[in-house]
Amino acid sequence: MCVFFVILRSIHYKTKYLSRDDYDNCYIGQEFYAVDKRHESMQLPRVLPLTRREQNCYIPLTSLYLLRQERLRVARNAFFLFLSTIQIAAIVSADYCLYWLLTIVGQASRKQTEIHLPSMFKIHVIGNGTIADMYRRIVAVIEASARLADYLRPAKCAPDPPAPDYVRYCQIGFLLVSAWAFIVLEPYGLRVRQLIMAGYYPERARERATWLYNDILLKRETFVKLVLKQMAADLGDPTGKPTWLDVIRAKTNHYWLSRMVLGSHHPVRCILCGSDLARDDYVRCFRPRCSGMYCYECFLEIQHVCWMCGDPILTGDLSDESLERSTPIVPTPDPQERFLAGIFLAPKYHSRDSELHFALDLPFFSYNKPT
Repeated sequence: MCVFFVILRSIHYKTKYLSRDDYDNCYIGQEFYAVDKRHESMQLPRVLPLTRREQNCYIPLTSLYLLRQERLRVARNAFFLFLSTIQIAAIVSADYCLYWLLTIVGQASRKQTEIHLPSMFKIHVIGNGTIADMYRRIVAVIEASARLADYLRPAKCAPDPPAPDYVRYCQIGFLLVSAWAFIVLEPYGLRVRQLIMAGYYPERARERATWLYNDILLKRETFVKLVLKQMAADLGDPTGKPTWLDVIRAKTNHYWLSRMVLGSHHPVRCILCGSDLARDDYVRCFRPRCSGMYCYECFLEIQHVCWMCGDPILTGDLSDESLERSTPIVPTPDPQERFLAGIFLAPKYHSRDSELHFALDLPFFSYNKPT
């Protein structure tokens, strides 16, 4: 039954891990540090080092410090185990105390000598009738019993309790100590689930790390920062994209009522730097079960190799300069040029007088001219 319960819990955790970005996503791993290094190299807003308040909510997987929810879980389990420990200790103590008491009584009884019965008076019943005859029979029975035992031996009635099972006491104590150790070490054991899932699903681990990184950045947003970013977005800066609803979602996503009312928002973000991506302004890897999506800066830095699956995304003579945005010269795509199928590429090329949208005419590419 316990094995069946463990299997069900494992299936439930796997399903939640693969379907929800915010499920048990409060630990900082290698993927998180990789995203932070990417932000540092691109001079984007960074999360590390965490603030004092954030350190109570997000910790490294190898840290000995416990999160608030982990401490609450340990306290709850310790409370119930403490009650069970008191109950078991009371039962064991009562068992030993009863043995000790009966042993003392038995030793005291064996030290006494034989007790002679005092001289008994002979009872005479005078009279006739039914009641008198009944009394005479009772007196006769008593006198016969007194003649059979003229003295008492208390040692025969002394209790002789068996010794307690000290091996069983040791086993009970070992189980209690093990239970307390399991309660203390349980949070660290549960963190191993993150390492196991990251080993089997590294791409999903990178996605969750990117989501956590951007979630922390959204939680840091204030009224002034949000207004400034909104003004920057109005002036054409693509970095000013967070909205009030996104910030509120990020700050309250730990409460189920907030998730039910506000819903969950999963914008398209670069898997490396976490920046928001436009609908047709990103590089995407179309390898089976690969969800790598990159902005152009990250795409150039990874040298056309998908960071998620490790396979090359494209081949050919596409230079770095041709992928740069805001260049005064617009390169013309060669229709005879062929790339390795597997991505969707829809970059934007900006010039001073016009804006050119194009894509490659390949099985996994499309080419749309501006309207």
